[in-house]
Amino acid sequence: MNRSYLLALAFVLATLAAACGGGGGKSTPTTPPSTDTVAITSITPATGTHLKGGVDQTFSATVSYTLNSAASGTIVLIFEDQNFNVLNVGDQVTKTVTGGQGTATISDHVVVPFLGSGVTEIQVIIPLTPAGAATTKVSATAVFPISS
Repeated sequence: MNRSYLLALAFVLATLAAACGGGGGKSTPTTPPSTDTVAITSITPATGTHLKGGVDQTFSATVSYTLNSAASGTIVLIFEDQNFNVLNVGDQVTKTVTGGQGTATISDHVVVPFLGSGVTEIQVIIPLTPAGAATTKVSATAVFPISS
């Protein structure tokens, strides 16, 4: 073998060893991303059920969540119309959840607006907000059309 081939081979092996943590040194474990998630695993009534105007409708949702950004947080049950107008202002059920992965069930009710009011659907929105945060972009939604 010629000398330039051996030097090139030594360089490649040294580069591979460095990329693998050096082979004998300490390696630093990677930290999982601090991604928070929430998903509706079940909801009553079922998503897409047509709701009748004027009825006091109870909703019960079970969510699965991952909360990595804080030791605790809250989920809230919010009712909005198709234009994102909140239907249960100041009267929202809130539940505290612990960090990590888990499930939680939350229930509340709202009087379904009549179809002639301009409201055509109710969106049930369940945001997951880490403790100490003012807002969140993590939420799950179920949509329910309104029938006459």
